[in-house]
Parts: sequence; C-alpha cells; structure tokens
Amino acid sequence: MREQGSVPVEFAAAVGLLLIPAVLLVLSFAPWVERQMMAREIARDTARGTAITATIGDVGTIAERTARNYGVDPADVTVRVDGDVRRGGLVTSTVSVRMPAIEIPGIGGVGTVVWTVHHTEQIDLYRSLP
Repeated sequence: MREQGSVPVEFAAAVGLLLIPAVLLVLSFAPWVERQMMAREIARDTARGTAITATIGDVGTIAERTARNYGVDPADVTVRVDGDVRRGGLVTSTVSVRMPAIEIPGIGGVGTVVWTVHHTEQIDLYRSLP
C-alpha cells in the first residue's frame, strides 16, 4: 500500500490554523498585563490620596498622568471614588480600563475588553480632621 502525503499543504495548514492564533494570543498577554498593572496602580494611588487628604477630590489628574505614563489614552480609563471620609471611614476607588481583546503588532488592537479593579483604604482613626 502506497501512502502519499502533501507536506507543504499540511505544513501551511498547521501554521495557519494552529501557530498563528497561538502567537497572536501570546503577543496579547503583554498589553493585558500592563494595563491591569496600570489599573491597580491608579486605584491604589487614588484611594490612598483620598485617605490622606480626607477629601474626595480631583482624582482625574492622577488617572490621566498615570495613563499617559503608560502610553494609554486617558479616555480609556474611568475612575470612581466612593466612601466615608470621616475618621475610620473606608474609601474605595474603582478603576475600569479598556484594552484590546487581541493586540496585533504593527496593526493595532481588535475588539475591546474592560478590566475593573477596586482598592479600599481606611481613613486614619487618630488623625486630626477639620
């Protein structure tokens, strides 16, 4: 019995159907992780800043500055700070960041995923507040 195969066709199919999607998925991990770290940093900084000043102020400048430092459009980041700014109160910062579902190097992103992170800080129990 004689078996004949077509190696070039099988190789092209393997590369096209298996290797390319796997490579695109691996290349998408770096932007995902970077934006997740950025969201955690913004949430931590805005909650901590609110806990230190005991006022829910302009957290947009912190978010905008951090997003620009990471090379992300500030319009892709939303920040909300809620909580009680009295002694012992809890302040929670919620940050949502849009990121591409799949990042294709040299071409751009495809699709959108929203990552949301929360960070809570307690207002100091023994601080002097106005």
